[in-house]
Amino acid sequence: MPLYSFHCPACGQDFDRFLRLSQLADGAACPACSAPVSHPAAGGAAPAQAPAPAQEPSSGSGSCLIPQRG
Repeated sequence: MPLYSFHCPACGQDFDRFLRLSQLADGAACPACSAPVSHPAAGGAAPAQAPAPAQEPSSGSGSCLIPQRG
């Protein structure tokens, strides 16, 4: 079961919860003030940003990124 981090906007408390992916949309209750808190990955406050595309090695440098000895 993955560990998810939450931030309660009502009281500012940060906390972690082990949840199944199917439970992530339900969110969690803040342990300090009992307010319901949603996780951003489940459609909460901030949308997830797409990762930057990986750079391909330049031509002639081989298939790995280990420097070659000359």
